[in-house]
Amino acid sequence: MADTSKIIRLFISSTFADFAVEREILQRDVFPAVRDICRAEGFRFQPIDLRWGVNQEAGKVGRTLSICFDELRRCQEVSPDLNLLILLGDRYGWRPLPETIPATHYARLAPLLAPSMRALLARVYAQDHNALSGEFVILPRDRERDLWDTEVANPLRAALTQASKFAGFTDEEALSYGGSVTHQEIWRGLLGIQCDPQSVLCIFRDVDWSASTKLASAYVENDREAQGKLAELRRDIEKRMHGPIPQYSAHWSEGALAVDRPKFQKRLYEMLKQRVLKVMKQREQEAQVHYPAQAVNADFEVNRTEGFAERERELAEIAQYCADVSAGKPPIVVTGARGSGKSSLLAQVAKQARTAQPQAVVVSRYIGVSPDSSTLHALLVSVWREIAQGYNLGTPVIPVDDAQIRSDFPEMLHHATAAKPLILLLDGLDQLGAEPQRMEWLPIKLPTAVSAIVSILPQRPELQALRERRPPVRTIALDDLSETAATNLLEEWLRARGRTIQDTQRVVIIAGFAQTATPLYLRVAMNEAAFVTPTRLGFAGRAIACE
Repeated sequence: MADTSKIIRLFISSTFADFAVEREILQRDVFPAVRDICRAEGFRFQPIDLRWGVNQEAGKVGRTLSICFDELRRCQEVSPDLNLLILLGDRYGWRPLPETIPATHYARLAPLLAPSMRALLARVYAQDHNALSGEFVILPRDRERDLWDTEVANPLRAALTQASKFAGFTDEEALSYGGSVTHQEIWRGLLGIQCDPQSVLCIFRDVDWSASTKLASAYVENDREAQGKLAELRRDIEKRMHGPIPQYSAHWSEGALAVDRPKFQKRLYEMLKQRVLKVMKQREQEAQVHYPAQAVNADFEVNRTEGFAERERELAEIAQYCADVSAGKPPIVVTGARGSGKSSLLAQVAKQARTAQPQAVVVSRYIGVSPDSSTLHALLVSVWREIAQGYNLGTPVIPVDDAQIRSDFPEMLHHATAAKPLILLLDGLDQLGAEPQRMEWLPIKLPTAVSAIVSILPQRPELQALRERRPPVRTIALDDLSETAATNLLEEWLRARGRTIQDTQRVVIIAGFAQTATPLYLRVAMNEAAFVTPTRLGFAGRAIACE
C-alpha cells in the first residue's frame, strides 16, 4: 500500500466536448510540469480526468456516474487538502438518468408521474433485492445511445425532474433527478456541507460571443432550464469559495472557439504550482509530528476490523496477557495459514487494547502496508520513533547500522511503566523478505509492562527460532472457521454495507468456503456479493471462481 501522505490526487471536473482544448493543454503541458515539481520533493501528482476514461460498457450498464463519484471520493480521501479542479464555461452539461433510485424516492415519485412515464420508469429500473434498502437500479440500455436518449432517457428525465419538485426532496436529493454530471460532481466536491473549499481550485471561462455563429451552440447552453441551473451553479460556487472566481478569456474565431494556449497554460500552471507547493510544505511540517506509518496502519486496522471473524477465545487470551504488567513474560506468536485471519485478529487486538487500556502506548505495524515496514531495519526505525513519541522522549537518535539497531532496540522497551504500558503488535514478520530474519531484537523475557504480539506463518524459520529459545514463546494457532461462524460473518459484513444475498447465492458462497475455511475467501466472496444487482445476474458462476 502506497504512503498516501506523499500523493496529491486531483479530480478534473468540467463539461466534456466544449473543454477538449483546455483538457489537452492540461494533460500535455501543465500536468507534466506539476508532476516534476512534486517528484523533486518526493511526492506523486495524480490528475484524474475521467471524461476520457469511462468505457462504453460502463456507460451502457449505467455505471458512469458511480465511477466518477467513486474516483472523486477517492481523491478526497487520499488528498484531503487538494483534490478538485473545476473548469466551468457556458454549458450546464449532460443530465443523465440517476443510476439508482432509493425505494423511498421511488414510492414518492411514481404517483406523481403520468401513466405512460410510470410504465417507462418500471421498464427502465428494477428493484435490487440484495440491497437492504430495496433501491431501484437502472437496467442496461436496450438500444443505441442516440435512440435511447431520444426515446427513453430525455423524456423520463424530464418527467422525474418535474416530479421531484413536488416530492419534498432536499436540494441535494433533487439534483439526482435533473442535475448535470458536472453539477453533481461539484456538489460532492465543493458545495456539500462536508466539503472543504480550501481543497478546491476553480476557474471560469469568459467568452466573447459577438462573432459567434450557429456552430457556437456546442459551447453555449440553449435549454432555458439548464441556463438557469448553470447561472445558479456559478453563484453557488462563488458563494462557497468566498469571492470572485478567477477567469480566462476565449473568443469565437473562424467557426471555432479560440483559446490563447500559452496564456491558459501559464495561468493554470501558476495556480496549480502555488497550491501544490503549499500543500507539500504543510504535509512535510505535519509529518514531523505525526509519522505517516501510524496513519496508514490505522487505516488498515479500520478495514480489517470491519466484520471481524469470531475469535473470542483468542481475543480473551491476548487481552488477559496484555493486562499483565509483570516482567519476564514471553511474546505471543499468532500463527496460521495464509488467509486464516492473523492480520484481522491483531487489528482487533489493537482496537480493543486502545479502548481497554487508554493510558497504554499501542504500537501496531502490518508488514507491507507502508514503506516504513518494508524491511526489518525500516520496521525497527519506525517503531523506535513511535515509542519515543509515545513516551515524550524527544527526537530519538537511532542507529544506522543493522546489527546495532537490533542490539539496541530492546532498551527502548524499558521506557514502559505499569502506569503507561507498551503494547507492541507486529503482523506478518515473515513478509519482511524471503530470507529468514534475525530475531534477537525481540526479547524472550519482556521488561515490565511490555506486551508483544507478532504473527508468522507456520513453516517460517523465524517461528522455529523463537520456539527454540528459553523460555519458549507462547503460540496461538488459528483454527479453521466453522460454517456457522462463516455464515454469521458473511451476514455481518453484508449488513454493514446495507446489502443481503439470496439463498441460492449463500449456498454457493458457503460451498466454496467449505473447501478453504478461511476468512480471506469470505472477504473476497463478500466483496463480489455486495455488488450483485439486477445488472449483474451471473454472480453464482463468479462466486465459484473465487475458491
